[in-house]
Amino acid sequence: MLKRVNLKKKRMRNSKLLVVFIFVFFSCRKQKAAQENTLVGRWEWVSTNKFSYMPETPQSTGKTWTLIFNSDSTFQNAGDYIRQAVPDQSGTFNLNTGALINGLGNGTYVTLRSANMIPLTLKYYFQSNDALVLDSGSSFDAPAFYFVRK
Repeated sequence: MLKRVNLKKKRMRNSKLLVVFIFVFFSCRKQKAAQENTLVGRWEWVSTNKFSYMPETPQSTGKTWTLIFNSDSTFQNAGDYIRQAVPDQSGTFNLNTGALINGLGNGTYVTLRSANMIPLTLKYYFQSNDALVLDSGSSFDAPAFYFVRK
């Protein structure tokens, strides 16, 4: 009789350990996915699509653009592709969700700010964990910038 009670206790303990293991395993997977789907990191420009133009790329323009978003809400900007819109090499950024006045509709937005520029607000979304799109305006004439995580 004592062996049966001990056997039941072992099974119960093993079942509890299995439940805890499964919970921890799936919690870690969700946390990792959430961390990957973030702006924080180094992003290199791969193309720009404009409504009535051929896509621009680093190969077609001979220019580069790298954005680095840091976890402390600062950014670094390098390259020569978009110097008029983002002239400074560093600044701050903030994220917002909701509607934007310039017709982009509901979404998630990043606003870049620095000393020598008017704040630039872009709608952003991920095509994958390592592919970012920054949308600068309407679907009629404003460009969408495509980046990959490096």
